[in-house]
Amino acid sequence: MILDGKQRDLVGGALLVLLGAFVAWYAHEHYTLGTLRRMGPGMFPFGAGLVLAALGVLVMLPALLRPRGLPEDPPEPFRIVPGLIILAGVIAFALLVRPLGFIPAVLGLVVIVAFAGTDRRPVRILVLAIALCFVAWGVFRLGLNLPLTMFRWNW
Repeated sequence: MILDGKQRDLVGGALLVLLGAFVAWYAHEHYTLGTLRRMGPGMFPFGAGLVLAALGVLVMLPALLRPRGLPEDPPEPFRIVPGLIILAGVIAFALLVRPLGFIPAVLGLVVIVAFAGTDRRPVRILVLAIALCFVAWGVFRLGLNLPLTMFRWNW
C-alpha cells in the first residue's frame, strides 16, 4: 500500500499523537509528577509525551488544511538501507564510546550516518562531524557538566 503525501502526513501525525498521549498517560498514572518547583520523576516523561503529541498535531495540520485535488509529488518507495545505515551508526557509537571516548564516538556516528543520504561530500561531512563534536562537548561537558571521557588515549 502506497500512501500519498497527505495520507502519509495524517497517518504519521496520528501515530505521533497516539504515542505522545500514551507516554503522557503512562507517566501520569505510574509516576509522581510533583510540582513545577519540585518536579517528580514523572514530570519529564509527561512533558515529553505532551510535546510529542503536539508535534503530531503540527504534522497533521498542513495535511488537513491542504486543498483537495492538487497534484502531489509521486510517492517515494520505501527503502530499508538508509535505516539500516543509521542503526549501524548508533551501534558504532555505543561500541566506540567506552574504549575510545565521546568525541571519537560522535565522529564515527556522523561519518557512518552520512552514508544514509544521497549527498556524500567528504568536506561537508567532515565539517559537520567536527561541528557536532564541538556542540556535544559544549552541551555535555560545559553545559551539563557530565563526567564523560572525551578522549581515551591509553587503550
